[in-house]
Amino acid sequence: RVYRIIASYHKKTSRDPVTYSALSVIYMAKKKTNRQPKILIVDDEHPMVEALVLKLSNQGFDTRVAYNGAQALDALSNTDIHLILLDLVMPEKDGFAVLEHLKKSNRSTPVLVLTNLGQEEDEARCKLLGAKEYFIKADTPIISIVKRIAQILE
Repeated sequence: RVYRIIASYHKKTSRDPVTYSALSVIYMAKKKTNRQPKILIVDDEHPMVEALVLKLSNQGFDTRVAYNGAQALDALSNTDIHLILLDLVMPEKDGFAVLEHLKKSNRSTPVLVLTNLGQEEDEARCKLLGAKEYFIKADTPIISIVKRIAQILE
């Protein structure tokens, strides 16, 4: 709605160069936002989510957040997501359940698992269910995750 109001006002005020210029910046910023890759962050640890949102947003990504697997599946059914950052241990539905759902529905959205589970069996299970990457939170700087996301979405 805001986009339509700005576009309408933008057309009406095109004679005033200052107003036109300011509205052009807002208008173009809104258009650019619509083309940003959407990343769904699924994690129940709020500080981790906040850090990821901050870093990814600063790199030009549009972030969405789900704090459990059930919210993630709702978000996936309502939004076109380009990549998923997924924790494994969460309330309601865990990350394994989300991966199983994605595999059953033949969804090709890349998934990067970001967890504190360091067992090889967990990593193997995630890869079998379609995860592209498996990061252990304690061992991986956020900037490394951001770089890997950028590589995958190129």
